[in-house]
Amino acid sequence: MAGATLAGMLAIARFRIPRNDAVDFRNELEQVKGVLSAAAGFISGSIGQNLDDPTLWVLTTEWENVGSYRRALSSTRAKLEAIPILAARSMSPERTSKIFSLTLATTVAFADSQPDGEDSGR
Repeated sequence: MAGATLAGMLAIARFRIPRNDAVDFRNELEQVKGVLSAAAGFISGSIGQNLDDPTLWVLTTEWENVGSYRRALSSTRAKLEAIPILAARSMSPERTSKIFSLTLATTVAFADSQPDGEDSGR
């Protein structure tokens, strides 16, 4: 798979939450992530809190494609359990295309190779 390119979709939702709401909010985000992770096309999700400003939070989810993300948000469960939390608390949701390259490297050692990278003279 050397040089293979994989494409997906990354959704980022940012939040500014007062410190005294942090514990409840974390639980709400875990609930949202749980709802989304049950959807077809969900790859991964993570919750983060800014180290310099603990009132800033992020929910990042990765999807197989934009269609799977849209279908997940259109589900009845998401509309009842996730969207109300995201809509009430979100600063500005962002959706970006995630394109990355995956390169696998292999090291092969030959029986006649010299230590420390010295050439055998061939």
